[in-house]
Amino acid sequence: MRSKVILDKVAATAAGLLLACAASATVVDLTDPGTVDSGTINGAIYEWMDAQATGTGVIDSFVRVDDNTGTSDGYNTTVNDVLDNLSDDTHNHEITLGDVPIVTIDGIEYRQFLLDINENTGNESEFLSLDEVQLFTSSIANQSVETFTGGIVDIASASLVYDMDALEDSYVYLDYSLNHGSGTGDMFLYVPSALFGNDDSAYVYLYSAFGYTNGPVIPPDRGNGPGTETAPFGSEEAGFEEWAVLEATPREIVPEPATIVLLGLGIAGAAIRKFGKREKV
Repeated sequence: MRSKVILDKVAATAAGLLLACAASATVVDLTDPGTVDSGTINGAIYEWMDAQATGTGVIDSFVRVDDNTGTSDGYNTTVNDVLDNLSDDTHNHEITLGDVPIVTIDGIEYRQFLLDINENTGNESEFLSLDEVQLFTSSIANQSVETFTGGIVDIASASLVYDMDALEDSYVYLDYSLNHGSGTGDMFLYVPSALFGNDDSAYVYLYSAFGYTNGPVIPPDRGNGPGTETAPFGSEEAGFEEWAVLEATPREIVPEPATIVLLGLGIAGAAIRKFGKREKV
């Protein structure tokens, strides 16, 4: 009873904070590095990365999505043709929490993921929107579910760890021409490690959606849709978009005060969703 009262108080406090912040979309624009190199959405850090060697043997690519219709979405599984994931099991497969490196940023431990995008160049074709990220831990690997409940993928026996749209509809804008070439990497995603728990054997699912910002709006059953058509770019038009993990190098980043505030709100929001909204068994 006491734990429920405490949880209710935490939920009420966090809900007030969320209402105060959820007035409009959050956009992290990583198309002008040097001006903006990173931003925070729901407690996670989205950071533009310099070109680096991320070829075979350096990174573990665990999900590739591609549709070439302007939009694509999917998650990591060896089952073919689930949403828009590709059929190459070498680059579409299960990962465990123990596979995801931990990086320390300003004294806080984060799980690190790498995103490599592949687009055309010229006529603004190099631009791409990342419209949704959902992370889960589950006891079951390589699922094939394609349904959504409340905008969340129905991963079985799972806990929702992180939702990019938990506070409000959010987007990240990317520019392929900054690090063009498959395998160079374009962005790091850092999600607070505390949200994942301590079971290194748990399977980690990463669902993402691309290209919905400029073109077809996000369907009502995906993320926090519908999306917007006001952005200057966004379509997924060329090659696959790829998520990977690599060996972490400990480093320190000192965030701006606003980032610290958003981090606290993000963790509170994720806690509410994890304990109050979704726990599939």
